[in-house]
Amino acid sequence: MQLVSITVAPDHDTTEVVAAYADQAGAETEQWHFLTGSRNEIWELCKTGFKLAVDDAPPQANTLILHSDRFILVDRQGRIRGCFEGMSEEGIAATGAGLERLLEQAAQRTNINTH
Repeated sequence: MQLVSITVAPDHDTTEVVAAYADQAGAETEQWHFLTGSRNEIWELCKTGFKLAVDDAPPQANTLILHSDRFILVDRQGRIRGCFEGMSEEGIAATGAGLERLLEQAAQRTNINTH
């Protein structure tokens, strides 16, 4: 299992900034990856690949970027297996349940392939 966090503010979140965030979060970086890149590529991935909202905030907002707070569960084949609320206890519990289902399915496939 791998966890990937992708910044939607790459103009601010340089490689050094996301590395510092990973350190501050106590992330085990063998399993938790913090990614940055070009704004266009990241926003295209969010909008087209994950079907998530991301856009510049209006001038009166107290933030620079408006973005989704969803967790996207992706399997080893790159298929989206779930989209969950990232800021509520219910959403986090649902994410965990979705992950458990995915791991169970992967284990079943492994057992089928080894017998």
